Amino acid sequence: MMLSAVLSVVGLFWLAKAEDAYPYAANQTCPGKAWLADATEFRFSDGPNAPVKPLRTFESGYDFPYVVRLQEKLQKGQKIYFSGKFTSDAEHTRFFFLSQTNGKLEYDTGAIPLHIDVRMGTEVVLNAAKDGKWGSETQLKHKFYPNDLFEIHVEIADGRFDIYLNKVYAGTYLFLMPSDIIDHIRVQDGVELNELRVVGRYIITPFSTELNGNHLNLHDRIHIEADMWPMGAGKDDAVFDIKLLNEKDDVLFFFTVFFENEIVIRNSLINGEWGEDEWEGGFPFSRTASFSLEIVNGDDGLKVIVDGTDFTTFKHRTANPDDAYKKIELSQYFLPTVLEVCH
Repeated sequence: MMLSAVLSVVGLFWLAKAEDAYPYAANQTCPGKAWLADATEFRFSDGPNAPVKPLRTFESGYDFPYVVRLQEKLQKGQKIYFSGKFTSDAEHTRFFFLSQTNGKLEYDTGAIPLHIDVRMGTEVVLNAAKDGKWGSETQLKHKFYPNDLFEIHVEIADGRFDIYLNKVYAGTYLFLMPSDIIDHIRVQDGVELNELRVVGRYIITPFSTELNGNHLNLHDRIHIEADMWPMGAGKDDAVFDIKLLNEKDDVLFFFTVFFENEIVIRNSLINGEWGEDEWEGGFPFSRTASFSLEIVNGDDGLKVIVDGTDFTTFKHRTANPDDAYKKIELSQYFLPTVLEVCH
């Protein structure tokens, strides 16, 4: 075989021979430099991010699993995101959250604080193992099938893992051991992963802070991921909004979601006067599903993307879009877990 062909094949896999051979999991959505929101403010991330799409790992005796190391201990509010497609011959696909096993399935030497077993056409089963012994299973009544596209999110909560299947809350698995001992994640059997990342924090709303570098640069991208507020939790729980403000606290972009009327209104409030409402584009949100939203500071306007689909472009209502957007505010009545500003 020619050397170029060998290198091409090797490039599809991560050759794992020791613990430090496993690649890191992505810990942000932005591909490069970014500002990441904690509970109340931003912090700067300057290092190169691991790829969101993981490589398979070559291991003797296994069908090229995906194995990644965590860059830091898991914290409450973080989410582990998986997305991809089950293969046509999938029977069950397994997601292992491992501790002190060097990324391998060594049940007797380490622990499995969480195991997700997707059993095609029947159910999703949650479990954990310690000292070589499995705990009690929890069944989630959600059916996946071969060739299905999927999204699985695991959120670290108080004493439990909250599981979201295709963006909808599906159930909980109580900790049998702390989540912060997890050091590797392993996915195998009948799956093609497009995404594996460990991101987010609980962001306390209402949230208000200055943007990175004191303004949003032209072509910067704001990335938000959020869950919905539980229905009936407050009298105004059918509304949430996102605002971008200038240095005088004029609202240059007012993005408001009304669930009762299923409408999204965009406007501005400058010098105490409202501009003209914009509401075209339909209603891409659901009371029962999480969502992702991006705001791109383009040359002609703020482009809004919801769940990967272009939603609208709001023409700038400022003469200086490369310097005017100074602050971001998030209202109550939704639960943002990821807020990043990508350069």
